[in-house]
Amino acid sequence: MKKNSKYLIIALACVVVLGGAVAALTLTGGTGEDTSSSAAASSSSTIALIDKTDEDLASVTVTNETGTITIHAHTETIETSSTSEEASSGSESASSETAEPEVEVVYEVDGLEGLALSDNVSTVARAGYSLTAQKSIGTVENPEEFGLTDPTATVSAVYQDGSTYSYSIGVENGGYYYVQPDGSDEVYLASISSVLFNSINDLADTTLFELEVGEDTSSAASVAQTTGTYTESAILNVLHLSGTAFERAVTIEYDPEDGYLMTEPRHATADSTKMSEITTSLTSLSADSLVKAHPSQEDLESYGLADPAVVCEFTCNGKEYLLKLSATDADGNRYIVYDGIDAVFQIANSTVTSWADADPFYLQSTLTLLPNIVTVSGMDLTANGQNYHFTIDREEDEEESTEDNTAYIYTVTNGDGTVLDYEENFKHFYLTLISITVAEDSWEMPAGEPQFTCTFSYYDGSDPDTIEYYKVSDRRYAIVANGELMGLALSDTVDLAMNNLVLLNNGETVPDPN
Repeated sequence: MKKNSKYLIIALACVVVLGGAVAALTLTGGTGEDTSSSAAASSSSTIALIDKTDEDLASVTVTNETGTITIHAHTETIETSSTSEEASSGSESASSETAEPEVEVVYEVDGLEGLALSDNVSTVARAGYSLTAQKSIGTVENPEEFGLTDPTATVSAVYQDGSTYSYSIGVENGGYYYVQPDGSDEVYLASISSVLFNSINDLADTTLFELEVGEDTSSAASVAQTTGTYTESAILNVLHLSGTAFERAVTIEYDPEDGYLMTEPRHATADSTKMSEITTSLTSLSADSLVKAHPSQEDLESYGLADPAVVCEFTCNGKEYLLKLSATDADGNRYIVYDGIDAVFQIANSTVTSWADADPFYLQSTLTLLPNIVTVSGMDLTANGQNYHFTIDREEDEEESTEDNTAYIYTVTNGDGTVLDYEENFKHFYLTLISITVAEDSWEMPAGEPQFTCTFSYYDGSDPDTIEYYKVSDRRYAIVANGELMGLALSDTVDLAMNNLVLLNNGETVPDPN
């Protein structure tokens, strides 16, 4: 073989080997090193139009169809300390060391002074110190086709060193926007956050307040915990509801033993379920959007807040809170102001309906007096002109009593001294009596004499409770508890209690109402 031919064959063999390697790399995607190089090349294809940090920014102004937003930035140094523990030879020592101070960038928005700001502020500010284009499309002869003669938004940034940078944002194309820096004929495609097209009000934090969850020690809470309906929430020491929407103002106070009690416009136990809804609503309250920052008196009048439909005042953990609401509009929203924030917000009525749409009858428990049967030492009753008296005696049940709990054996006798059945007949009558509920609201005190009266006496010597039932129609009795009108009861329930009273007194079987 000739020498030149030999070299040619070797060269061809090398080409075949290299070609196979290239093919293998093409089919397998190459090695990790090749992939990294490819990613680096792809990354380098983007164009950094603004490459600064948040600490470089002094201010940024964004103008869009909603108006102008100006954000000012400054840095604050936060001193921190760290504690290190060293252990050697079985001994420990702790020393407090001053860590490197942290630098925090703080933003302020013109027009939102004094208001808490949302995370959207950081997003808008970032548009002033960081902008990366996906590609350049070069110089364009017809900028109006890219939305740059009447831009969707403009961004102007000023930096701490006094330099500036401004650019216009045109129309969208495939998830990117056309961008043109001021003073440049070149147009780019860049990723732009939609937050830049929002209004200044979208930069406000709409959280009104958050309260600390309290420990409800009342009997009502114990019942809710037993039934699995208890919800943790703040404890409202006093709640007062008023306003043009309230014919009668409502005041409810918290008692650590009895729970929430209505003290105005009548004295009654508050409905525990409805109070749980109210306290849950007020434990953490957020509006939907900011409407007007720093409103004037004229603004408050225009939003229906100068003479509000609802005024909600309450105290929690020693702090007073004040909320005012407008009437509900056609879209189911209200305007709201909170005394701690100088702004008007919009909020869905569904968020506040538990207290904003309440009234005394809605918040009142349908049950009237609920003396615990084991605390009652005597009962004096009058039904249809007939008087009845029951004495309940008790003696300690030594077999059932413990160090923590004293058990009793109860005996009930009527006015004639006849011993009656306590465990069934008396308990069945008692349950029928306390199950008479308020079915209808009324504010007209009844006249004449009550048809049915019951006075409870107690072992602990506390003041007796008296409940009276006045027949006001064929189907209703007015309920008066301790001299205060509670509302109307269904006639059937009162008549049943009076019938069972006669059965009990005669020693006859009282049906189980359950």
